[in-house]
Amino acid sequence: MGLDGRQTLARLLRIDPDIRAIISSGDPTDPVMLEYEQFGSVAALAKPFELTELMQVIEKAVTRPAGG
Repeated sequence: MGLDGRQTLARLLRIDPDIRAIISSGDPTDPVMLEYEQFGSVAALAKPFELTELMQVIEKAVTRPAGG
């Protein structure tokens, strides 16, 4: 069995601590969605989402200072 999103993000952060990850899930009550910054993500996006929402979240991820 493969890695879940949380495990994948942890591995990516070990490779590059400044990665700008966006968490996306169909379960908005998932702790990773609710406290995404504590898991190393810069934003969270609940599924389903509209293109405009995705664009806003990408803009947030790109303009956010690295490592913060």
